[in-house]
Amino acid sequence: MTILVSVLIFYDHFTTDKIQSEQDLICKEGKIIDYSFKHGSRGSKMYYFRLEGLKCTFQIPANFIYDFNEDEFISQISSNDIIEVCFPKSKQIDIYDNKKIIVFQIKTKYTTYLSKIDTINRETRNSDVYAGIGFFLAGMLYYVIRKFIWKPKTL
Repeated sequence: MTILVSVLIFYDHFTTDKIQSEQDLICKEGKIIDYSFKHGSRGSKMYYFRLEGLKCTFQIPANFIYDFNEDEFISQISSNDIIEVCFPKSKQIDIYDNKKIIVFQIKTKYTTYLSKIDTINRETRNSDVYAGIGFFLAGMLYYVIRKFIWKPKTL
C-alpha cells in the first residue's frame, strides 16, 4: 500500500505544473465578488474566491494557507474591492472557463495577503518527493521484514 502511495505522489509531482520563479506567473486585477473560507471536518480548509467578469474560481491550496493572512483579508476586503491575484501562466486560458485556479499571490494596492515569494519558496521545496521516497522505503522495509524475518505461523 505504501508503495502505491509513493507512486501516486511521484505521479502528481511529475505531471503537475511547477512554478519555479515569478516569470512563471501572470497577475490580474479585478473586483472581488465573492469569497468563502470554510473550515471543514478533521481540519480541512477550503478557501475560494471569485473576481468580476471571470468564470473561474480562484483557490488558495492547502499548503499555502499558512502563508495567507486570513484575518486581515476578512477585516479589510469587502465586495467590489479591487485585488490583484497571481496564478500560473499555463492557466491563463482557464480564467474564462468554470475551473478552479490556484493562486500564488493576493494583494491590494496597500496590503499583501498572500505573497508570491513565500508561495514560490514553498512550491520549490520538493517536500512531496521526500514524502514519496519515505513511503517507498517504508513499503520496501515492510516487504523485507515480512518476507525474510517475520513469518506468520500457519495452522
